[in-house]
Amino acid sequence: MDTERYLRIIAEEVGVPRDELQDDTEFADLGLDRVLAQAITDRFAKETSQRLPLSVFDTFQDVHSFVQHLGLARGEQASKHTVKVTTKKTAAKKPPLVLPLQGNPATARKTIFLLPDGSGSGMAYARLPRLGADTCLCGVNSPFLGVSSFSTTIEEMGLIFVAAIRETKPHGPYIIGGWSAGGYFTTEVIRLLLRAGEAIESIVLIDSPCRLEYESLPLEVVRFLASRNLMGNWGNKEAPKWLVDHFEGTLAAVAKYMPTRVEGRIPFVFVIEASDGVFGSSEELERSGLDLSNMLTMHLLGPRPRRFNPHGWERLYPESGLRWARSSGSHFTLVHPPHVSLASSSLLFPSQVRYPSC
Repeated sequence: MDTERYLRIIAEEVGVPRDELQDDTEFADLGLDRVLAQAITDRFAKETSQRLPLSVFDTFQDVHSFVQHLGLARGEQASKHTVKVTTKKTAAKKPPLVLPLQGNPATARKTIFLLPDGSGSGMAYARLPRLGADTCLCGVNSPFLGVSSFSTTIEEMGLIFVAAIRETKPHGPYIIGGWSAGGYFTTEVIRLLLRAGEAIESIVLIDSPCRLEYESLPLEVVRFLASRNLMGNWGNKEAPKWLVDHFEGTLAAVAKYMPTRVEGRIPFVFVIEASDGVFGSSEELERSGLDLSNMLTMHLLGPRPRRFNPHGWERLYPESGLRWARSSGSHFTLVHPPHVSLASSSLLFPSQVRYPSC
């Protein structure tokens, strides 16, 4: 057994750099649930010919104990450190959709909910800098994360997300946002919360295209980017299969979605735009061979215009008024350091960030 190979597989599947897996790293903090455990153990079996049980991450809950387990399994002498074995039984139920990434929602003064992008994983927001001791940042997972094929609608997802959010925080005021497709989910969640009489403190839309003016992104674009390691922070490997699978279901839902205006005034509605396209020039984009008749393909991949255009968000939130700012980075790197700092400031200090008004 090559221990490094095992750790590299874990890092790739949870979507973090390999060097973030230190001895004291706990798998639960990486969002490693039963769905990811299945994907990881399947890759172990395929790439190492060693089938480990799903329960291995329940029994050996951090990198140190897991590595020692691998050593003992191949007959190596244990190190001077005692292997930590957790005997508490894990409940055989689906993990919660709301994943606290920073802080504790039970004790935090402020709780922020960020809805997933097309990948379905709330771990997309794990790289946001620390927001403060009294703030809890929650990434929200899709209920279809890890499912190879599913059919749903944005409105149905909104209902599921609202139920999960209110289970964590029963009443507002709420701070809610989303990156990319997370903007679609945010709009439906906000609509439902307002109808329920809840207050919304602020919304942050992170490089999220408005469905009123942009089509659904073709799946061929996702596959193209994934195969060329152009979808963000995946090291030297293409994006994992579960991510592309979830994108397929999300894009199908977006294609059926056409939102209507949100009734009610929200104090702060922020739109953060990436300053760069995935490709550095129009010529580079044209050489990709992708169908450039799709407006969203052009918007996400090509050079960004200098002037901001709200592209329909002002029609969805007519009573609130939009503010916007531009961040360094491309659509797929905007939630990774160093580009993520503006999003963090907007979530934590909405009244202090200087945004031009639209």
